[in-house]
Amino acid sequence: MTTTTTQVRIVPRTPNFGARVEGLDAREELDADTIAQLKEAILKYKVLFFREQNLNEEQHARFAGYFGEPFEHNSNFDMQYEDAGLSNVTVVPHFHSDVMYMTEQPGFAMLQMLTLPDVGGDTMWADLVSSYDALSEPIKKLIDPLTVINVHPEYFVDSQTLSDRYEKRYGKPLTPEQIAKRRKDLSPTESPLVRVIPETGCKNYYISAWHTMQIKGLPKDESDAILNLLYSQQLKPEYVIRWEWTVGDIAFWDHRTTLHAGVNDYAAGAKRHGRRANIGVHSPVPSARAA
Repeated sequence: MTTTTTQVRIVPRTPNFGARVEGLDAREELDADTIAQLKEAILKYKVLFFREQNLNEEQHARFAGYFGEPFEHNSNFDMQYEDAGLSNVTVVPHFHSDVMYMTEQPGFAMLQMLTLPDVGGDTMWADLVSSYDALSEPIKKLIDPLTVINVHPEYFVDSQTLSDRYEKRYGKPLTPEQIAKRRKDLSPTESPLVRVIPETGCKNYYISAWHTMQIKGLPKDESDAILNLLYSQQLKPEYVIRWEWTVGDIAFWDHRTTLHAGVNDYAAGAKRHGRRANIGVHSPVPSARAA
């Protein structure tokens, strides 16, 4: 049995950002027209929400696979999901895009929430396209050719802390060789501050306060002034949406054009757990104004 396009309805949450998908059962195989409709919707709205899909591991991997191959990187898939290319998620309470400190990132993510606290544990997304578009032309002209240095904050912690954090997540400490590789994987990389999305031609600034260390070639005070202006712009209320989860919900978002943050507002000891697929590989395309 397949789902037809006539069953699918895209219900916007705002004019340009976020939409709820109705009339789709992701447990079933999807036909080409339905997949094409979802691909068009994700490019337009950047985040899609599907209520109470309750996919098992195989169904989740298949649904994600319609939009690309699993993204593989230095943090291997969680052991229980290794064959499916999926990983566990608890909460990351700062705005970021996954592995934006690397030279290549996943294009998309698909997260299904499996366990929730009684109250709290929402997720928020920020629209990097609309907030960039709203900048003045002089600021756009200033930032379009710039390069930023991104890094994972764990790059700066000591080796024992790196190992302890890995052991807490995966159940075993890192060897000295693994620590050296981990530090190399987390090391600073250069990236265009402003990127172009190939499918749409839209521009956005791909930075976050968590991962972006400095603008290359600028003194720190000038770099900080520009970056702080942009961080403030990214998170203005008109560019942020919030999703209140129900168990079994799926959020499907474009990593390239959004930041996201889990809200860690629930009681100590409460559980929040989801299963995520990171999809595809995105190599940044610099702004056309870049030298």
